[in-house]
Amino acid sequence: MTIPDEAVRSAPERIWTCNETKNIWIGEKQEDTVEYVRADLAIPFLQGVKVKALNWVKPPLSETLSRCETEFGTYRTWTHSEANGKWFWSVEGGFNNKNGDVANEEAAKAAAQADYEARILSAIEPAPSPRAQALEEAAKVAEQYDPTDTLTAPKEIAAAIRALSSQPVAVRLPTHRHKKRGTDYVLMGIGKMQAENWQVSKDGFDQSIDMEEVAIYRSVDDGAIWVRPRSEFEDSRFEALPASPGASG
Repeated sequence: MTIPDEAVRSAPERIWTCNETKNIWIGEKQEDTVEYVRADLAIPFLQGVKVKALNWVKPPLSETLSRCETEFGTYRTWTHSEANGKWFWSVEGGFNNKNGDVANEEAAKAAAQADYEARILSAIEPAPSPRAQALEEAAKVAEQYDPTDTLTAPKEIAAAIRALSSQPVAVRLPTHRHKKRGTDYVLMGIGKMQAENWQVSKDGFDQSIDMEEVAIYRSVDDGAIWVRPRSEFEDSRFEALPASPGASG
């Protein structure tokens, strides 16, 4: 697995060794040392694993009915003239048919999506963390050291390595979605462009963009880092995801 540089920088834990003394420690690099294991490369650079959104289709001549075919049956959302403003959703044709009524069409599709996700996630169990697996492999190697050749006991080295797997790792979930492309991103922050000799044409005049505010964001698909003017990022081409701090509601 290739870990983007951002993930490497996010947890700079290092385990070092000195070839001459065979001593091993965790912390800052010292003179005449080499890296024994890069603990941070065991971090799973989580991309926000999620269930695909239901692909809703409106049948011909239908204003209020939407449907989506899935492995669990057909999901539907609809309303009618005597529903007093309510909307309905259901899944039929598979096991465990379900249905419900909500306030509007958006809520009906959200309820159907939640049901769909719950069915899929019920069949998934967490796999061992790649971080924990890599650290365990490093600990086993450390245990093989001859106690007489190291300044630190092999068991203590192994215990220190294993302790890293229990430390929390910050995982940032997607905060924004590009409306046109449907791709998700993590807004990392707002920065300022420093570009002394970079100018752009505005209203027929060349103007410096030095100190202009920019949005810095990361793709959850491939970890690529993107930068664009803050005004573009906030001009409604991106939408804040429900769990993000900037989302409304």
